[in-house]
Amino acid sequence: MISKLEVMLNVLQEFGYDEKEFSHEDIFYILAAPSLFHPANEVRLLSIEVIASLYQLVGQDIRSMVDSIENLKPGLREQIHARLDSIDEEHGPIQNGNGLSLVME
Repeated sequence: MISKLEVMLNVLQEFGYDEKEFSHEDIFYILAAPSLFHPANEVRLLSIEVIASLYQLVGQDIRSMVDSIENLKPGLREQIHARLDSIDEEHGPIQNGNGLSLVME
């Protein structure tokens, strides 16, 4: 699980996100969200970083997706929101469609 998250994190950070290539919903719901329930803290922390990278690229939709995760421990939800808040403090609020990185065409 760690290697999948690490690869996805590197792809998002180095190449950005192109909605024509893949869906941020798939990354979130198939990879990142289930990893938040993993017993290993390292996996959960890496998942938060993938979510943070998606947030930087996609915007506020990611906050709504985090809030839609059922049975997520409140402390973990707060940790995710704190990470997203730190991005907002550093770069200003990220709206849908105006992420921080652009994919080269």
